[in-house]
Amino acid sequence: MDNLALVQQNIWTLLISWGAIQCFVVAAILVFNQKGNRTQRLLLAGIIIIVGVQSFNFLMEYFKWYHSFPHLIWASAPLWFLMGPLLLFFQRYSTHKQAKFSISDVLHFLPFVGAFAFLIPFFVLSADSKVFTLELYYEQFLDGPDYFFYAFILSQMIYGIAALIRFKAYFRAVGEEYASTHIYQHKWVLTMLVGFIAFWTITLLYHLLLLTNFAFFFTYDYATYTFLTLCVQAFGISAIIYPDSFFVTPVDVKHDGVEVHNQEDIEQEAKKVLAYVEQHKPYLNPELRLGDLSNHTEIPAYKLSFLINRWTGKNFFEFINAYRIEEVKKRLPDAEYAHLTLDAIARDCGFNSSASFYRVFKQQTGVTPKEYVKHLKR
Repeated sequence: MDNLALVQQNIWTLLISWGAIQCFVVAAILVFNQKGNRTQRLLLAGIIIIVGVQSFNFLMEYFKWYHSFPHLIWASAPLWFLMGPLLLFFQRYSTHKQAKFSISDVLHFLPFVGAFAFLIPFFVLSADSKVFTLELYYEQFLDGPDYFFYAFILSQMIYGIAALIRFKAYFRAVGEEYASTHIYQHKWVLTMLVGFIAFWTITLLYHLLLLTNFAFFFTYDYATYTFLTLCVQAFGISAIIYPDSFFVTPVDVKHDGVEVHNQEDIEQEAKKVLAYVEQHKPYLNPELRLGDLSNHTEIPAYKLSFLINRWTGKNFFEFINAYRIEEVKKRLPDAEYAHLTLDAIARDCGFNSSASFYRVFKQQTGVTPKEYVKHLKR
């Protein structure tokens, strides 16, 4: 213990320490919690655990605890290569009801195995040699790029982009077939993935900056690990408190070919659909699906989706929500509905989530529902 350097705590290391501990607490709750999709919970818990472990590794190097625990030096480094695959599997089990692990999925773990194999010569060193190698690494940081480090950052970015593309394709398909705002409100995950990609992009740029001036190391690495731990645990806590809203609900989305229609057929059948929607108001059903409207209009689902898109320029989700918003606007000034709250009217008009109602209303009218109500009272 005599060779331990006296490094003081500061607000950054306190936040990182707190975040790292909370990562393990949140991960444990996710594992044993019964709410939400179990596979999604386990995958998210795995990602959170990796962040917690890596945060402790940062603290170990910062406070020089490695003098007491030399065999922990870089022991967690290969784990970085597991985050990307876990994220991609999270996407798969979020968007496919029948998702299964296949033999080909083993390929995603090859970078992890390769990283472990790369570090084996280091792992078999003596304790003193490991400490010497670590300190020499930082002393010679400016001598050349760390290809191992840049490889795992590139891995995070590639998997993050792949997951983002697949989620976007999924929500696009869901919008063509489902009008349930409860299903569609999970688009928060796109924001999460954009943030994930942006984080690793900034991290990459930051470490390129280190190649010119190593003095920036602890100054900006504080922010890196603070953001990572607090952000990841925030998502974990959200998953625990609001499992029904947090986890994306996988639905079956099938794609069929669309035959070419002439303009007269399109116009005639589009008018038939519009007439049915305006007369029977199926949009009041919050769980309305394309198949339901297809059955009522006797138009095949694939053809109906094509008609709506071609005639209105909207997908099914946007098409139905436009009617829901108009219905809300009709009822707001009507004395018959004066005893109902704004949220109650929205739910009666087919919205099963206040958050999605407010978002869609603002998108379509340019003002919030409350601002619209104030305008009506003038």
